[in-house]
Amino acid sequence: MKKLFLSLIAITLTAVCYAQSTQVATLNHEGWISTFYGADALIEANEAAENGDVITLSSGLFTATTLNKAVTIRGAGMEMESATGIAPTIINQDIEASVWYYGDTHSRLTIEGVRFNGTLTTTQTVPSPTFIKCKFKEITTTDGNYHHLTNANFIHCIITDNIYISRESSASFHNCYVNYVDGESNKVCNFENCIIGTMIGDVPSSITNSILFGNDIIGVCAAYNCVAFNDGIIAHCQGTKNVNAYYYDTVFKEFTGTYDDNISLELTDNAVWEYLGADGTQVGIYGGTFPFDPVPSNPRIIRCDVDKRSNADGMLNVTVEVKKAE
Repeated sequence: MKKLFLSLIAITLTAVCYAQSTQVATLNHEGWISTFYGADALIEANEAAENGDVITLSSGLFTATTLNKAVTIRGAGMEMESATGIAPTIINQDIEASVWYYGDTHSRLTIEGVRFNGTLTTTQTVPSPTFIKCKFKEITTTDGNYHHLTNANFIHCIITDNIYISRESSASFHNCYVNYVDGESNKVCNFENCIIGTMIGDVPSSITNSILFGNDIIGVCAAYNCVAFNDGIIAHCQGTKNVNAYYYDTVFKEFTGTYDDNISLELTDNAVWEYLGADGTQVGIYGGTFPFDPVPSNPRIIRCDVDKRSNADGMLNVTVEVKKAE
């Protein structure tokens, strides 16, 4: 019996530590935990999930699935974390979002700490989704008239290519980098402490404490305490306390208008004190109440040590180190 007991412990511990070297998805349904392994782990966890459940993903590359339930998905991060060596959670293919619910205002799609290397496409109206510390290549829709992101929130996110804001959509961006915004009429966007490139289409927007680096801003925009590199941008936007910087190297340490994973979006030491938002902190993603930080807020196992021998009681000592963003 003792031998069997030790074997079961060994299997359990192996699964825990194995999770650090292969793709793992855990599903929390009303306190019951299910675990799935391999590249298809997200597909299997999503199939078993119900609205309101939580899916936690390890580092690694996962096969895409249709996000058709109002679940919370928590990844290990959108980029390699140099301090701990924790690798990102990546979905490499195009992925669809088709979430709808009736009457349950507490259930919504929430994703944190995931990198989407393909295109995220809405194939149905997705109400009140929240994306936190995620990196996207492109966000679009199959039908600009009916498939919307309504009341969407993007917090500490990076959109490297473009986002299409369809008719009747609404979205708020907080401490985000957004390279290109395309859209139609009858939608509203709010940007706070963001870095924004070109914005075309009739996109009514409120932009505060942000940096506008693109060639043009088209639409009905109100900008406050923003910095731009183009006279036409500031002239087009209604608002106050906006300035032109003209040269990238007077604002950014490294960024010159083209995003790259290896290029910092931090401001120069002089710009940190010279270009201030309405709250007195620097403009851009590192200003405001919650400066940009790519590290997810959910706990992540970063170390798992197991003794080679059991103690006198037949138990194995296990040391698990969990990191949580500060």
